[in-house]
Amino acid sequence: MSLGDFKLADTIDFFFTTRRFSTGAPFQLAGSPVVSVYEDNSTTQITAGVTLDVDFDGVTGLNHVRLVLSGANGFETGKSYSAVITTGTVDSVSVVGEVVGQFTIERSAAYQLAVTIATYVDTEVAAIKAKTDNLPAAPAAVGDIPTAAAIADQVWDEAIAGHAAAGSTGEALSDAGAAGTPPTAAEVADAVWDEALAGHLGAGSTGEALDGAGGGGSAPTADEVADAVLKRDWTAVSGEASRSVLNALRFLRNKWDLAAGTLTVKKEDDSTTAWTAAVTQDGSATPVTGSDPS
Repeated sequence: MSLGDFKLADTIDFFFTTRRFSTGAPFQLAGSPVVSVYEDNSTTQITAGVTLDVDFDGVTGLNHVRLVLSGANGFETGKSYSAVITTGTVDSVSVVGEVVGQFTIERSAAYQLAVTIATYVDTEVAAIKAKTDNLPAAPAAVGDIPTAAAIADQVWDEAIAGHAAAGSTGEALSDAGAAGTPPTAAEVADAVWDEALAGHLGAGSTGEALDGAGGGGSAPTADEVADAVLKRDWTAVSGEASRSVLNALRFLRNKWDLAAGTLTVKKEDDSTTAWTAAVTQDGSATPVTGSDPS
C-alpha cells in the first residue's frame, strides 16, 4: 500500500494484517519476523530505525511498523522506498518478500510545489527587507507622529555618505572637509556662523535669541550689540580670565580696599575677592584705604 510522501527526519507509523492461507482469517506473523526497507532499486536493506510489533495491542494478525526516516538511518530526500518482510512465516508458511508499505521522501509534485513557493516567498521577503532596513523606526504606537526632536536625531545620526548629491546640504558638508572625509570642528563652526539667521527662528532656539537682539527678523546692529555688552549684568558672568576687561572694570565700580600694602578688588557681591595687587605707598601722604560704591 502507498503510505504517501514524507519529509526527511519524519517518523511514520502504519499497520498491516497477516492472514492464514487456508482460511483467510488473521493469523500471527511468526518465525522471528523482520521488516526491512529498500531504497529505489538498491539491494541494500535498511533496518536501522525500523521497529516491528506483531499482534499489536493483543490483536492477532495486526502488525505495527514504525519508521524513523532520518539521514543517520540511511534515508535520503527524493527517493522511493518499499517496506518488505525479509524474515517471517504465517502458519509455518514463509511470507518473505511480501511488500507491506511503500512511500517517498520529499519527492511528490505537491512537495516540490511547496518548496518552489517557499523559495519564492523567502526571496520576496528578503527583497522587501533590504528596501526597508534603512527606514526610520516606526512610532511607538500606531497613529503616533514622531516628534521634531526624534526627526532631528534621525537627521544628525544619518551617514552623510548617502546624501551628497550635487547641490545638497550633504554635499556642502562633505565638501567642507577633505574629499570623502567628515568636516573638521572649525569647518562646521564656520558653516554655522555663515548660515542665514532668517531660517532658524523657532521658538526657544538660539536663532530666536540672537534675532531678538536686533528685532524685526534682522541680525543685531553693531550699536545694539554694543548696548547689550554695556548693559550686561556682571553678576551673570562667570569664568572670566584674570586679565579680562571685566576684572579691569571691577576696580571702577565694585568695592575695593587697601590694607598693609595689598589692594583687594571685590566681585559684584562686594564680598568675594576678584583680584589683588601689591601697592607701593608713600608714607608722607594720606593714603586712600578703600572705596565702596553704592
